Amino acid sequence: LYYAGVSACWLALAKAAPGESQGSLPFDATESKFLVGMAFRLILRDVIFSSQQRTNQAILRARIKNLSREPVYAEIAQYSFTDYFEKFATPYYRNIGIDLSAPDVLARAADLRSYAANLHGNEKIRAIVNKNDFLLSPEDLEWLGQTFEPATLTVFEHGGHLGNLGYPDVQKAIIQALDGLGASPPKRR
Repeated sequence: LYYAGVSACWLALAKAAPGESQGSLPFDATESKFLVGMAFRLILRDVIFSSQQRTNQAILRARIKNLSREPVYAEIAQYSFTDYFEKFATPYYRNIGIDLSAPDVLARAADLRSYAANLHGNEKIRAIVNKNDFLLSPEDLEWLGQTFEPATLTVFEHGGHLGNLGYPDVQKAIIQALDGLGASPPKRR
């Protein structure tokens, strides 16, 4: 299923003519929904793999190996986001003293406003958003404007939730935002 999904993603993207990016999307609504779902599944797979590579909670039966990932990827594919949250994330955080089952704890952790003091004036953080992103309210946009310096916040009028990533002006903004943020040299001990 994984390989069929990846092939379908490439097939849908291949429908676009070279250089065609500012017009309509190269796939219909059904293909778009599939691509979003497939991207989510691939990200979830990578999150589970990486988290278990760092801190193996002994949940997965397949061995976690860098060079032979197919068996563990097949096992991970059986987990939903709810499974991930309940079987991986919640126990991990419980072990370090954070109870994600408490609604106020989860709500506070998921709200960027909780981190406003650390975000404000932080020159290493960049935010690129779209005004018509369905996940952002007018209050959220106002908060972003108050929290981030103009040099670190880019707001596009249109694009929805990541719908304009293929546009050259958005790609240029992303590259410019990352310019100068190279990895810090390792600290000497």
